[in-house]
Formats: sequence, structure tokens, C-alpha cells
Amino acid sequence: MASSEFPADTYDFIVDEAIAMCGGDLRGAVRALLIANEHLEAEVSRLKTFATLSLGDASTNRGYLN
Repeated sequence: MASSEFPADTYDFIVDEAIAMCGGDLRGAVRALLIANEHLEAEVSRLKTFATLSLGDASTNRGYLN
């Protein structure tokens, strides 16, 4: 696992905030976080695809740009 930039008590605060945003519903908080994670994973996938395509374009055009 990667090291974190947040101390443990900050995670406790973030967890408490997520639960509070869901009206104290633990299941709702977990569900909301899972949905948010899915959206972030989809965005990472789109960005990776974009980066791969951009790098491919750059290497293809390298001879023309130099």
C-alpha cells in the first residue's frame, strides 16, 4: 500500500463527514463512497486512454516536429 499524506485522525474526520452527509446511515455512506470510487476509476481510465493516444500522436509526429 502507498503511504498516506493524511494522519489517521484525519481519516476518522473524513469518515465521520461521509456518514453525516448520509444522515448517519452507514450503509448509505459506504454506497456513496463506492459510487464515487467507480466514477473516479472511470475518469482514470479515460485519462489513461487520452494519455496513451496523446503519446502515440507525439511519437508519430516526432519526425515532423524536429
